[in-house]
Amino acid sequence: MIWCGRVLSRFGIWVPWGMVCPSGRQCSFFTKRFLCLAREVKGLPEAEGVLSKRALLEREGFTEEHIKAVLNLGPRSDKLKLLLIILKELGIHGPGAGSFISDHTWFLQCNLWRLHERLQILENAGVESSMVKEALSYPSYYFSSRVSNEELRVSFSNLKDIGLSPSESFMAIFRSSKVKKVVKDENWVSRFQALYRKGMSTDRIRKTIQDHACLLRGSKEFFTEHLQLMEEIGLDINSNSAVRALVSWSAIPADVLRAKFTVLICVGYSHEEAKEFVRRYPVVLSLKEEDLIKRFDFLLHTANLKLKEICCSATFLTCNLEKRIIPRFKILQYLKEHKLLRKEVTLSYAVAISDDAFAKRFKVPPQVTANASLSQT
Repeated sequence: MIWCGRVLSRFGIWVPWGMVCPSGRQCSFFTKRFLCLAREVKGLPEAEGVLSKRALLEREGFTEEHIKAVLNLGPRSDKLKLLLIILKELGIHGPGAGSFISDHTWFLQCNLWRLHERLQILENAGVESSMVKEALSYPSYYFSSRVSNEELRVSFSNLKDIGLSPSESFMAIFRSSKVKKVVKDENWVSRFQALYRKGMSTDRIRKTIQDHACLLRGSKEFFTEHLQLMEEIGLDINSNSAVRALVSWSAIPADVLRAKFTVLICVGYSHEEAKEFVRRYPVVLSLKEEDLIKRFDFLLHTANLKLKEICCSATFLTCNLEKRIIPRFKILQYLKEHKLLRKEVTLSYAVAISDDAFAKRFKVPPQVTANASLSQT
């Protein structure tokens, strides 16, 4: 017997297409569990009869404020009862359930069958209940259709195989913006093996994947080439810089990275100095080559900085040249020319501080600020 999206007269709720009767061998665990929930929803003691929604909420310990908030949403009685049961399984009941539903009204509009199955997967995987409760606050992130339940099971299994705990796996999976690509890439496990062969500790691998799930996707060829380039430059595989390098270089071919390394040589750094620069700030090779040349041209020939000064400040690499570095340089020049500075201020400091701190620290006429921002070099 198969139910095809019709209302079960016995339980009065909708069920998914193709669900097999629990008496048959093909019935899944989740189908049986859902039907048990349905029986619990409809299987109230006969003496109680059919409770009104208000009476149900009062019996559950909802405050009058929460009762009004829930009733204003106009939920069906059977759906409301099923939702209360699901929340009880998560340890959310009484006034806490009222507050939770009032703050997360999406519960009463979502597919409760799919929600319960997703929660069951997380529970079976061993994810801490506190993390699951927190995840309920971000439904579009953790319970969207961008990843199927089967893909989710496979992801948990694969991450468990490399030593990640259920909670670490949970964070790694949902920090990746393209979980499907993570699962469908047959070679992604080899990336962990490559990191291990290069000398990265298992603890560092787990931490890296948990914090930077983007490394699970992308070109395997790029990943291998990046490890080779890091070895050539002398980046310690267990350092934070190595992780930053893998993340910032993830979508860039190795030959493009090497071309940018050549730019550092051309502007005046020795081979060893360029290596040290990249080891300190791997992000320098993630900048566009044209932008990199333009930055050094301005900093060396207009701002008259020395190569050592540039490589000692990450702000010259991370801040926008036209919108931040150049305008603030011009403001400093104005202040120096008019002798409005009490003491010498470096460009790196002026660029690093926030807009509010800069405006408070350096008092200049509005027209000077406007001209510095609008003028082109």
